[in-house]
Amino acid sequence: MKTRKVLFFFLFFLVIPGIPDNRIACQPLDFTAPRNAVVRYGDWESISLDQFYIANCIWGKEGITDYDQCIYVPGGSPSISGGWKWRWPALNTGQVKAYPNISFGKNPWNGQSTSPWLPLRMDNIEGITVSYDISHQVSGKYNLSFDIWVTKTPDVTDPPEANIVREIMIWLDEQGEGLILDEKYVKKVVIDGEKYRFLIAKDTEMPGENQKEYKRDYMAFIKDTPEYSGDTKIEQFLEYLLAEKHILPTDYLRNIDLGNEIWHGKGETVLNAYSITVRTGGKSNTATLENSMPPVVMMLMARNAGLKTDAEMRYDSSHGWEYIGWWTKTDEEIHWELPVPQTGKYIMTAQVSSLPGKAGSTVDVTVDNKTCTFTVPETGGWVNFKDIEIGELTLKTGTCKVMAKAVTVKNGFVCNIQSIIFYSHDIKK
Repeated sequence: MKTRKVLFFFLFFLVIPGIPDNRIACQPLDFTAPRNAVVRYGDWESISLDQFYIANCIWGKEGITDYDQCIYVPGGSPSISGGWKWRWPALNTGQVKAYPNISFGKNPWNGQSTSPWLPLRMDNIEGITVSYDISHQVSGKYNLSFDIWVTKTPDVTDPPEANIVREIMIWLDEQGEGLILDEKYVKKVVIDGEKYRFLIAKDTEMPGENQKEYKRDYMAFIKDTPEYSGDTKIEQFLEYLLAEKHILPTDYLRNIDLGNEIWHGKGETVLNAYSITVRTGGKSNTATLENSMPPVVMMLMARNAGLKTDAEMRYDSSHGWEYIGWWTKTDEEIHWELPVPQTGKYIMTAQVSSLPGKAGSTVDVTVDNKTCTFTVPETGGWVNFKDIEIGELTLKTGTCKVMAKAVTVKNGFVCNIQSIIFYSHDIKK
């Protein structure tokens, strides 16, 4: 594969109030953030990067508390676009603890895509090339891998796991004993002139709603020679899988993530350059990661809210989503504190969902003494979240109190609410 330099794209700054887990993360790593860096320490926090986002994905920690992991986007460093760093103890060594990654597209649990080009049906894919230049310093047990989810439809189903039929991974690097335990070795394959071990595990169980197990085929291509800089032509892996009938032409490719599955150890992955080109319908579209300090975006997450309720309204993450649901009364309130880093005009939006026939309730969102009202739209399902614009307001540097309260309840329910987002006026316009 040929190495090439790639240009950069636009990115913006995501401010998320701290999660109750108040660890001073990454300090034991001797981590010194680049000047003016945006750093996120909390489990599941993310930094949006226009058509990408970097996610601090921690899904296998179970009861482990002595760990550190963070994601970051540096300012003032033209040679770095972002990255992540971690420290995990050698406990439950057969279990993957985390997968910090950069994501492109629409994973099966996400109602919105980072790009208009994904999801895409397999028989409409003419080419997908990922170009990258990565610096990598790691000890312990890990891999560096692409993770691709494949579903029956392009939608988000309830539960999302019911739609998933396959997971495809491409390992660019690996270290540690016993990384592959249950997967069945098939054979050596050559993809784009490079040798890989191909493994497949049919009907692998995956937990979903109400602890029900759903099944999907897991497939992995494990590269013989590690690679940290070059072009990976995803369509050539898909062509092999189509020819072997491991995937169907009618399947949908949802997303392309690049990250580290981590079992234990210390490490850091730095994205010096990253871009993805999708070819379909005779056209090529390229999304490129750019390093620049972004304008301000502030997000209030469901998990950080305080609830005033004597009914059933509550925070829930059992469907693979995080949201506040079971909202049925006008005397129930959702409260946040919003840290505002700079004075300016902001456009306030919300991510909400409702079932067909359950829309139409009205909700007031009050920021200090300014109130905006929105009507809940029909989104097609409780986990099909939709961005709606609530209003425009001027905020001053400091901390604001934010409250959401139903004014009217139509058809027995208000809505599910995932987040409230404040965009710098210049971004949204």
